[in-house]
Amino acid sequence: MTDDPNLHVGARLGSLVVDAVGYSPLGLLKGGVDLITDYLAQLNKRRYEEFVRAALEGNVFPENAEALTAADFVAMLRACLSDVEDEKATLYGRLAKSIATNLVPPQLKYPMMTALGGITLAQAEKLRRAYIARNHTLIPKQGSGRKDPSDFLPPEGLVNSWDIDKLAGLSLIKERKPTELGQRLVTASFAPEQLTPDAIGERVWRSEGTLPMISYEMSDAGVVALSNAVNLEARNVGLKVGPLAAPQDTRHAQMLLLGALPCFVVIVTPSSDHLIKHKALFQPALDRKALPVLVMMEGASPSIADFFPSAQVIEGLGTPAEVARRVVSVVRGVLGHSPAQPLEPLTSEPPMFRDDQDDVPAGAT
Repeated sequence: MTDDPNLHVGARLGSLVVDAVGYSPLGLLKGGVDLITDYLAQLNKRRYEEFVRAALEGNVFPENAEALTAADFVAMLRACLSDVEDEKATLYGRLAKSIATNLVPPQLKYPMMTALGGITLAQAEKLRRAYIARNHTLIPKQGSGRKDPSDFLPPEGLVNSWDIDKLAGLSLIKERKPTELGQRLVTASFAPEQLTPDAIGERVWRSEGTLPMISYEMSDAGVVALSNAVNLEARNVGLKVGPLAAPQDTRHAQMLLLGALPCFVVIVTPSSDHLIKHKALFQPALDRKALPVLVMMEGASPSIADFFPSAQVIEGLGTPAEVARRVVSVVRGVLGHSPAQPLEPLTSEPPMFRDDQDDVPAGAT
């Protein structure tokens, strides 16, 4: 092999940087047929090694894989070696293992092999993220809802539009959501640890219920600041917080407290006349053993706690962020969350696929 510096890892030729195998485009051109042949051999060897590593991951590849014939294996390996993206070798290997271990229904074997060969790594990644959003209640940037799979399949832009058209054309998505075929391709081609919210830097809501925040002094700057701080602190640990409210009648109180978390926060200010006037509205929640968390702002009368005998009282001294941390710590204690314990996804296993059979390509049933 020549000593031309263009052929070595790290060599630069203008804006061209050599790839991981050790050659630059200009170096290949100058090296001639023998060098290109050597390059392709190394590339195929590396892809084959990655394919095999992924296929044998976990030592579960059966000795007699009836679901994956030798012809199927060779076809998949050929598709892997001819793919324009080197990095997809792992996906091909995992798909081969999933087929061999009967994790792929026989009627979907060829549609999934074809689909994997027909998408780019970036498209597979978008499909993976949409799958995670479909199967976990991911926390959105704002509000107490959840991220939708379509959030990971944006239609804007030339590349995004092309990705969506490609995925939809292979029946992997429908209306910017993964189909059954799309979901099965993801679980067959990615490792389980790659299909969690943490794997894509997302967090999930810890609980389905909402923490009610109550104050009858909603225009008080200190109340608003504390409410915002509690909302932020709770969100950071996966707890939903409702908007600051001042229930005036039974119907409003029921809407606020029914279906909520088994506790509610009441911010008590020196002006507590309205709270005392409406204290009876909270009795149904107290009868259900919901825990009131009273935050006593500076100057608030301690006697207010007498109206909520089971209440957990928190002094509202310090910055809003400091008080908010104490409030959320109490709420997590009520819910059985340890403050030092890292949050886990709502489900450890992805739920069963729920798409209609119509999502599977014709002829694949």
